[in-house]
Amino acid sequence: MTSGAYILSYNLYTTAARNVVWGNGAGAAATVGGTGSGSTMNIAVYGRLPAGQNVHPASYADSIVVTVDFWN
Repeated sequence: MTSGAYILSYNLYTTAARNVVWGNGAGAAATVGGTGSGSTMNIAVYGRLPAGQNVHPASYADSIVVTVDFWN
């Protein structure tokens, strides 16, 4: 995540226990299966900031890209 020149590292996880990392940050992908009905499907994503980072007080933001594949 960034705020101007300030950067915070983080990971995204597929489980609430935060023990399965979603992807590796280098273009590899982890998949999350599930089924939906109609046009709605909710999948929880969990995040964690590693301790020990030099945090400058600010509002931080980042974007994640999700690809959704539909199979019939």
